[in-house]
Amino acid sequence: TLNTTPSTILTIPIDQENPITDVNLQLAPSGEMAILEVITEQVSSKHIIPTTRASTYSTISQEQLSLGDFQKYEIYWAENGEYLILESQRDVISYDLKKNTRHLLFRKVDPLDTWDTDIDGYFYIFRHITSTNEDVLEYTLKQYNLDGSEETVVIPSVYFQKNSGYID
Repeated sequence: TLNTTPSTILTIPIDQENPITDVNLQLAPSGEMAILEVITEQVSSKHIIPTTRASTYSTISQEQLSLGDFQKYEIYWAENGEYLILESQRDVISYDLKKNTRHLLFRKVDPLDTWDTDIDGYFYIFRHITSTNEDVLEYTLKQYNLDGSEETVVIPSVYFQKNSGYID
């Protein structure tokens, strides 16, 4: 359970040679971890920190989140708190925090596609399907494990009408 009494979880010392210009914190859905981004004039680094106990800055600064070529991606927490979701304009990738591995979940081909995760560790994509009927939007809902495995078609076809006329 989370503590309702505020407590210090991290103290960042002042570095005169490389001063910190900004700090961002992105809390996990459970509230028990967070992504800490420390920005200086020269570099930006991201770290996973616990929020239920105190940590030392010297310890966490040695353990950077190793995103490699994915540093510029938007980062989201998966609802189960065990993965990060990395999103760019081209693709969506999961990052397993325990194994430090990345998995391609899907390549973006349509701006109408949308995705989400759940607390049980599943990734869902609501994918737009090109239809011959211009008055209808058609989608399919697929489910994957957060490592990209075990594709399941949850709903093969969902139809949305674009206008108020009758659907043929």
